[in-house]
Amino acid sequence: MANKTIVISLPARLSDYVIVKNIRLDDDPSMHIEISDNKSCTDVPSDDCLFFCNQHKQKIAFNPFEYAYIESTSNHYSQWHPINPNEPILSKYTRSLGELHSELQAAGIYCFWRVHDSYLVNCRCIKSLGNDRVLLKELQKSIPIGKEYKDEFYRRVVIF
Repeated sequence: MANKTIVISLPARLSDYVIVKNIRLDDDPSMHIEISDNKSCTDVPSDDCLFFCNQHKQKIAFNPFEYAYIESTSNHYSQWHPINPNEPILSKYTRSLGELHSELQAAGIYCFWRVHDSYLVNCRCIKSLGNDRVLLKELQKSIPIGKEYKDEFYRRVVIF
């Protein structure tokens, strides 16, 4: 197995994130990397990537798939609320929640859906829908679905 270093430059707006991807190179010196536009929630397995977020002047490793929702606060910070209530809430400076949503998608994370001016919700954590609200699993947190996001949200949801 050959040891190789691959450097991937990310756009400036992703400067708070570092993505580490494990790639195995066998005896074959050629390598094929495929980039797809498939927007599945499972495109980026959590075991294959490490994400870091600036916290208190240091970079803290975190797994975005372990967060149920992201809430925007009035002072341009986003609060990442973990699925496990015993884990700490991460805070990150963001210019807007829309820009954070774009950054997540640029990094291949499509499971966070915009449901409100102040919320992104991890679609894997949705337990139920009702009265224009999303109820999240383990947290028993109810998040409103905003009028301007309602049509797009319900286009992505299949109801039997």
